[in-house]
Amino acid sequence: MGLPDKGKLPRIAVAPKSGSRVRPTHFAPTLFTEEQKDLPLMQQNVRKLRIITSLFFGVVCCYVPVISHAASTLPQAEQEALAEELFREIAEHGIEEPEIIEHIYLRIMEEAPDTALAEQAHLFLSNTYAHVCDPPRYLDAIELLENYLLRYPESTLLEEEFSLFTTPGLSLAKSRLLFLYEKVEAWEKAASLFHEVIPDPTTATPEQLDLLDSYGIFMEWAGRVDEAILAYHVFLARPANPDIYLPHYVYARSRLEELGADFP
Repeated sequence: MGLPDKGKLPRIAVAPKSGSRVRPTHFAPTLFTEEQKDLPLMQQNVRKLRIITSLFFGVVCCYVPVISHAASTLPQAEQEALAEELFREIAEHGIEEPEIIEHIYLRIMEEAPDTALAEQAHLFLSNTYAHVCDPPRYLDAIELLENYLLRYPESTLLEEEFSLFTTPGLSLAKSRLLFLYEKVEAWEKAASLFHEVIPDPTTATPEQLDLLDSYGIFMEWAGRVDEAILAYHVFLARPANPDIYLPHYVYARSRLEELGADFP
């Protein structure tokens, strides 16, 4: 019995916009099209902007409402002012100086933790580690996002601000972690995270049903075959979804056959 071929996995990704009949088949390493990534940095008042120019490359100019999660020695107003000032510094340096912007992001997290920009800094720095640093610092990116989930366990700020780039049924931070776990082949961590999101495939929400083929793949790689089989069964028994490529169904059936399990 063989494991899934990692080079042919029909993986989840940023979901299509409503009305699209195309479902992406890979964890997306970037958020923008080539045209969007070339947008010039907005030279406006950061306090009034909610525009990101290069989220996955660590350059951002944005403002969002505050969600308080951690204590700080600075008053709230001073934290806000400091975070905005430091984000302006990041915009000035750009991705050509990842060591410098790393230091600035860490300052935002430590000195202005009660700001929304501090929350976003976790995501932006993790993407700098994964996509700007050479070689990629996947383990540092993983540690940062794991800390993010501990620090902001109930926050939906990233999903609210970057809804265009989210996967229905999966938070943005957790989607990024699955991508990173796959990069370092941390299969048990990936399977545990997926199980946290979907404890029981048979009670999955409609949005979560679309993730069950990917769920099964990670369970297989973690050696949790029974859970993989259950996920594939539920995925194949679900009502037809036109946003799912037919190959996803074919792939799930092929995995059940490979595992010696019955299939619909």
